[in-house]
Amino acid sequence: MLQALREEAGFAFRISSARRCELHNADISSHKTKLGIHTFGKAVDILTGHINTTSVLNLVKQAQAIGFTGLGLNFRGDRKSRFLHLDNRDSEFSPPAIWTY
Repeated sequence: MLQALREEAGFAFRISSARRCELHNADISSHKTKLGIHTFGKAVDILTGHINTTSVLNLVKQAQAIGFTGLGLNFRGDRKSRFLHLDNRDSEFSPPAIWTY
């Protein structure tokens, strides 16, 4: 799915986070009481500070069309730390969702 999104977008992605071990996820996650979707290898965070806002929003639309079911946008703070979270959660993890950080 990620490769399909890269091809559709027409540019390379800078990945800041992908699969995490349980210990690292517990250290950085806001969900301290459960395993996050990153621990299952079903999520990726793409740095977006170098991408203009219109392209990021197009990326969200493309990701939905490809089948990503979890999309989180972080547009706050320093541009270099902004990211788009994408995952392919299923109903056993949680319902499809779009959110901001």
